[in-house]
Amino acid sequence: MKKWYAVHTQVKSENKAEFNLIRQGYEVYCPQVKKYRRHARKTDVITVPLFPGYIFALLDIDKQAWRSINGTYGVCYLVGTGDRPSPVPEGLVEAIAARQAADGGVELPHSVFQAGDKVVIDGGPFKGLVGEFMRLKDSERVLVLLDIMGRKVSTEAHFSFVTAEM
Repeated sequence: MKKWYAVHTQVKSENKAEFNLIRQGYEVYCPQVKKYRRHARKTDVITVPLFPGYIFALLDIDKQAWRSINGTYGVCYLVGTGDRPSPVPEGLVEAIAARQAADGGVELPHSVFQAGDKVVIDGGPFKGLVGEFMRLKDSERVLVLLDIMGRKVSTEAHFSFVTAEM
């Protein structure tokens, strides 16, 4: 039975690994997201991997020769325990693919916070501080405005560390 497996790629080699695995006859998926990039006083939109350093391969490890994946150009190894790869949770890759837009980028869910909402930071060096939600920075980080020593200071926090103030 075919299942999705995570393939760890070399640094910034997701496209290289995907190309070479497809060339060998494997079915692979590398979810991409749109990201704003500022460079030389201009902003443009680029696509980057949703999971940097990883792509997914659909395999039946009992019937397919999967060990050659580890020797593919651009690949480090199939993620697993011991000498066998471990499948990703059932339905995960399908759920990501279902969010893929027509332009090829995966649409991430919008933030549950609005600009100006009071939030509490639950982890990291600013744990316990109350601040004001500013905006999402990227798929994993948010900007929070904290009042520290009488000054408003903008700081980044992982989205999982931020909860609504009760």
